[in-house]
Amino acid sequence: MIMKKIYMKVLVILAILGLALPAMGEDCMMHIRTVKGETLDVKVTERTAAATYGNLPAYPASVFFAYTGQITTAEDGRPIPEEIDGVAQGAILCEMLLSEIDEINFSGLSAINEVAGDKMGVTVTDGVMRISRASEPVHVTVATLAGILAYDRTISSDTEIDLNRYGKGIYTVAAGSLTFKILVE
Repeated sequence: MIMKKIYMKVLVILAILGLALPAMGEDCMMHIRTVKGETLDVKVTERTAAATYGNLPAYPASVFFAYTGQITTAEDGRPIPEEIDGVAQGAILCEMLLSEIDEINFSGLSAINEVAGDKMGVTVTDGVMRISRASEPVHVTVATLAGILAYDRTISSDTEIDLNRYGKGIYTVAAGSLTFKILVE
């Protein structure tokens, strides 16, 4: 079976925490685990992004939302799908208080090349993963899909990891609270 490559770009930086999600391709799932241990699964069937809003009189708390298409804001600061000739140009897939979210991860992604979060950024170019802006120690693991651990260290400064040395394939990366997959060709 030939695996379809999905090249991801970060669309939006979440202003509150400096956290961004990978832009999600079609046919993947975003899994949100709450601080209460519940899981919300959001099926993505078209290009999706995420952001936060809040710190406004009507919305004093920070709210996470995932959306498709074109989004604008209502007078109270809440995101809403933009309308053209009465037709919604996007959709809000989920909204949740940021303080209620424990972890966000994804399944069904074959690759990403940039993601940021937890006061750090991760980019991947030609099989080299660069972790930057780590302001405090972050535990990083890289494992094959079979679960074989290729990299397992705690970093506290900018770090480059040459994934090419581990061979071609898909790797699961965990860096702080981020979990994502990388395709090394």
